[in-house]
Amino acid sequence: MKILYMIHMSHISSGLGGHWRSMRALVECMESQGHICKILTMTKTGFGSPVISSMSTESTEVALSYSKYYSFRKSLASILKSYCPDVIHCFDFNSYYHFLLSGVRKRYPVIMSKCGGPPCTRLLPMPEHVVIFSQEDLEWFCLNSPSKKKSNFHYIPNRVSRVTSDEVLSDSVRTQVDSEKVILQICRIGNHYENSISQSLNLVRSLRLEGVNVKLALVGVVESEQVLRRVVDQGGDALVVFSSRAYVEEASKILAAGDIIVGTGRGAMEAAMVGKPVLVPTQNTSAPILMQSSSFASLFRFNFSPRCKALGLTEAENLNDVVACLSDPISHQKFCKFSREVAEKYFAIGSTYPRYLDLYATQAILSSGFFEPLKAVKELAISLVRRLLNENSQITSIKSAYRVNRH
Repeated sequence: MKILYMIHMSHISSGLGGHWRSMRALVECMESQGHICKILTMTKTGFGSPVISSMSTESTEVALSYSKYYSFRKSLASILKSYCPDVIHCFDFNSYYHFLLSGVRKRYPVIMSKCGGPPCTRLLPMPEHVVIFSQEDLEWFCLNSPSKKKSNFHYIPNRVSRVTSDEVLSDSVRTQVDSEKVILQICRIGNHYENSISQSLNLVRSLRLEGVNVKLALVGVVESEQVLRRVVDQGGDALVVFSSRAYVEEASKILAAGDIIVGTGRGAMEAAMVGKPVLVPTQNTSAPILMQSSSFASLFRFNFSPRCKALGLTEAENLNDVVACLSDPISHQKFCKFSREVAEKYFAIGSTYPRYLDLYATQAILSSGFFEPLKAVKELAISLVRRLLNENSQITSIKSAYRVNRH
């Protein structure tokens, strides 16, 4: 089967985010089973993602500019004609929208993934079948998309391949941190993650008061110098920052440097894949919560994002668990074992290959004929109406009227 993966790169994107790595894991999984894959990046920056360029998969970039949209449309049509995929998988809303707007006439079966981030604030045009990573998003789409069958939303959280370690870089981190215990956090150093970093530093401070010799190793691209200064001021000698390209480009390779990993979204999953205890920042605590049987369901529901809420666990109890994890080898092994178990069941991409194959094959068989020329106009018009209406009841009425008129 020939599969074309599409993804959008905005003018502020570094191309290093979690959804790029999730797409890479899926592409590599499909290629390992003998399928032919190609990646198309719609870029506003003039360059592509370092994650994609590091792959052996055939890839191409198409410049996306509204002032030169005809040129973009022409390039996209040419690529589709020459590659002739059996199915197209868009890895974000924007790539799907621009595929619709391009007006490509041949009707290709299209699937879209809604990756991380908060739920949508409004209904938008989407294909018949959408892959969803979190229970939070699944609930939102099922509630706010009454015209679509619930079976058209495919909840597939597994998106992480086996993580390989770079022992040299990991040893370098341990040496520079120079502490008996290391809490490792990988995230972009900017406004979006400032609170998560602050929570990690709060935890380190509390652990030190409990007599634990520990520091925070913070690994990530610096998006804001102001945030970096505030973080360094808060952390003092309990913080060591690693922001050079050698550390951040494939940061998952240095997970071995941490005794416990602070992770959000895909980062939490990668840490679990290597059998590390995982801490997740939440919105209702001052320090990240340790992932264990009592907290897993609430953390997983929100995709291990900072939108998580700690349920049924006090901060004092959490601190005691973290102290035990860092001080008692038996306790540490217990948390490592739990991480490996949930990773194999919920995070590993390999176990979901049959589901993706079935989805791709079904759509390739069912889709035939030609692309409706007015489909993009119809869907975008409906989207505009939805944006102007705030109440779900009004949205439902519009959709019902549209179905009646169409028939």
